[in-house]
Amino acid sequence: NQTLWLGYYSNGLVYRLNSENYFLSYKIKEANSNPDWNRIRSLYTASDGTIWVGSYAGIIKIGSKGYSLYDANLEENLPNNRNYNFYEDINNNIWITCWGGLAKYDTKKNSFIEFEHQDKLAKYHFRNVLINGDLIFLATEKNGLIIFNQINGNIEKIDASKGLSGNSVYHITRDSNSENYWISTLGGISIYHLDKGVFKT
Repeated sequence: NQTLWLGYYSNGLVYRLNSENYFLSYKIKEANSNPDWNRIRSLYTASDGTIWVGSYAGIIKIGSKGYSLYDANLEENLPNNRNYNFYEDINNNIWITCWGGLAKYDTKKNSFIEFEHQDKLAKYHFRNVLINGDLIFLATEKNGLIIFNQINGNIEKIDASKGLSGNSVYHITRDSNSENYWISTLGGISIYHLDKGVFKT
């Protein structure tokens, strides 16, 4: 519906309807007792129009009938309440990067589900995620780029020792024409290819 959403680090959510020229505050009543619900880290609009919000208190899912909250203390398969990025795969599952693991939300079951080898990722702090086939590319804090194979659980780490411009990675973008992966780090931008490795920094 062309609504514009903004999230603030300490002042919650605001939105602007397409036909209006002003913003309104979107109130999360639970923020009255836990202000961390108003500390916004990430925003994402899914293909069905649902708004996903990562905060310091957990995840806020906003739909046409209101909002739902997900707290890692209450959700078995949500690793941590600090969530930095959302990604929708070809099956409309939502993947969430956490400050201590990776989560998967099944939109058909409306619940977080465990995936194979999930525990292997629990020690990493993730900022960004991108999926291509069986491979999950994950941007980490201080551990470079993690390439995780969903089938066998293999983890490949691409870091400064392999030519990456820095070990703290912020974003990953895939060029579908060349199959190059553009990786932004604290030290600059690197280009990675599955066969060639890091070939430009």
